[in-house]
Amino acid sequence: MKIIDLRTMRGPSYWSVKHYRLIVCKVDLGEFAGEWSNTIDNFAERLTALLPKIGQPHAPASRHSSKQLAKHPPLTQEQLADGEPLGHVIQHVALELQRQAGMPVFWGKSYPAREEGVEYVVFAYQEERAGRYAAQAAVEMVEALCRGEEFNLKPVIDELHDIREEEFFGPSTWSIVAEAASRNIPYIQLKNSSIIQLGY
Repeated sequence: MKIIDLRTMRGPSYWSVKHYRLIVCKVDLGEFAGEWSNTIDNFAERLTALLPKIGQPHAPASRHSSKQLAKHPPLTQEQLADGEPLGHVIQHVALELQRQAGMPVFWGKSYPAREEGVEYVVFAYQEERAGRYAAQAAVEMVEALCRGEEFNLKPVIDELHDIREEEFFGPSTWSIVAEAASRNIPYIQLKNSSIIQLGY
């Protein structure tokens, strides 16, 4: 299982005109192509043991998070038991990893690619570097679970938290950005700058 293409969307794109801060990764499922969450022994149990909040209601941290959570509920234990494609599981793992590091992101989709055994996994990010890191970590975690191997989650969350602390907005800037996001006003942090652009 490996990522064969990883891209960052910073505005309206083919994948979404509404959700513009997206990671798009093309994942080759390799030997696990065609497998689902309910066809691999104890997969759901091991996943929820590592990430207990998958399958459980989330307590939103803000009004904006509450709205997003209502629109994009997390993966449930029932869905895992009934069977979910691994690409969809990777998407939810990548989102949950970011949330555990203090980045409230909720939107994501997965789609089969033209190539057999390959899926597009698309999900939201708050900090670009964290989103790209979460993509790789999610693929590695799901592969480890498929193989019945141990996965050390703590270094992943620690790294994501460090990225957030390095790149997150200050409190006054974040209050403006959060309000803009709640009104569906896009924002972009200009490259190599602390300046935030509202709108396109």
